[in-house]
Amino acid sequence: MEYTKYTKECWKGSVITSPIPPTMVTCGTVENPNVFTVAWTGVLNTRPPVTYISVRPERFSYDLIKKSGEFVINLTTEQLVRAADYCGVKSGRNINKFEEAYLGIYGYDKEVIPYLDSSLKIDNGIYIAKILTDGPLFNIGIYEGDIITKIDDTNVNKIKKIKKYIYSKNPNDIVKITVKRK
Repeated sequence: MEYTKYTKECWKGSVITSPIPPTMVTCGTVENPNVFTVAWTGVLNTRPPVTYISVRPERFSYDLIKKSGEFVINLTTEQLVRAADYCGVKSGRNINKFEEAYLGIYGYDKEVIPYLDSSLKIDNGIYIAKILTDGPLFNIGIYEGDIITKIDDTNVNKIKKIKKYIYSKNPNDIVKITVKRK
């Protein structure tokens, strides 16, 4: 029998020692919200259901969670990979990450519109049913009743497609929005 000598390696604790999908955790208050990426999370117990996250004390969100005692674990999808990465490298201490990706609209695609207003007919695009006056689309002249048909050169027929496209962009990227107005 051959014996191989192994050497011991000591690793500093990091996500490499616990490879699970990252989550996006929301916390704070309505006035001071934050979202950040957490890799150390899981299930402690199923009955009663108990989950956990590990947050270093130097993280901005640590004090928000400590003060409120509340947080929400949001599972990420493939479409949220860039947002999860962004929220993991930017601190809520310096920026409001919600505002970075906030459009300020309530939009509906052609499959949903008949349930909301049977008199409204659109062939393609996203119907803007409501626009919030503090949102970036209001500030560039998008109004209620407008129909967003393209972002850059991409046709949009689903609100999910707009969100997916916007999440693929970096903050301060410039996009061209094509609107059909009555």
